[in-house]
Amino acid sequence: MNLSKRTVPGRAPSEPEQQPFPERDGQFFRIDDFDMWVEFHGEGEPLLMLNGGFAMTPLLDELIDAYKKHFRVIAFDARGHGRSTFGNGPATYARQAYEAVALMDKLELETAHFWGHSDGGCASL
Repeated sequence: MNLSKRTVPGRAPSEPEQQPFPERDGQFFRIDDFDMWVEFHGEGEPLLMLNGGFAMTPLLDELIDAYKKHFRVIAFDARGHGRSTFGNGPATYARQAYEAVALMDKLELETAHFWGHSDGGCASL
């Protein structure tokens, strides 16, 4: 069996590999030693959304849609989640909280509301 030329069922061998994430509007910000994926939705007072472990921004879409009617939602993928890179060192609640504040500094936000799910909730506290 020759594994050097594997194909994905339903896709011609000449087609490029699909991207692992759906197309979304957002951008990367360099926070210390990693690149953080950040999305902006809606208008109003800033609301930072911190995802839980093994989660990423697309999993928060229904909540983003609800909150963007009242806030400027700033949703980001935590270190090593979704589109964000891993960087070096462990991912801890304290580090995730620090990184959220570092993002606020980059965005020149003095205050923001925080919403966190699971690990993101612990970091928010």
